[in-house]
Amino acid sequence: MDAKQWSQPLREALRRYLERHPDAADSLEGIGRWWLPETLRGTPSESLRLAVEALVDSGEMRCSTLPDGTRLYACGDRPERNGRIRTDDG
Repeated sequence: MDAKQWSQPLREALRRYLERHPDAADSLEGIGRWWLPETLRGTPSESLRLAVEALVDSGEMRCSTLPDGTRLYACGDRPERNGRIRTDDG
């Protein structure tokens, strides 16, 4: 499969994960290792990056950069998500 073919199943899997774990945050490596179902593990890193970036662009996920440059991805700030308004103060 090319990156475009991976995109929809990856985005759906990430949405499901975030529905179950709304406070989760991880790097792309961690997302690929821990967030994906067995059937999607081993997804090419470029395909995963593109799927995550699509969710960031839509507001479903957000990206924060740590002081060491590591990017962490988490549930987005869209207020309608689970009926909750999320803030960075917890």
